[in-house]
Amino acid sequence: MEIKVNVSPDNIKQCAKKFGALKNEKHLQLLLYIEMNSDLSLNDIHMFSKKNNLFINRQSTHKALDILVKSGCVSKLYDEKENKIVYRLRL
Repeated sequence: MEIKVNVSPDNIKQCAKKFGALKNEKHLQLLLYIEMNSDLSLNDIHMFSKKNNLFINRQSTHKALDILVKSGCVSKLYDEKENKIVYRLRL
């Protein structure tokens, strides 16, 4: 995965959020998993997290995803066909 960030005076706060989310190794592992498997549910991502000893509790997985969404690295979307919320890489 290649991540490029264009920093300018207009987007310094957004870039700082993105850098904050990317400094965590567990967040990076989630990003790689989401990149390889698009449109994943919280349950799918939590199963991966648990299997790879990233997060034990579902709430911890949700919190990490929330940080990634707020940073702009991941999109949280509603899949009408599957009738569930999914996460997709946004970088």
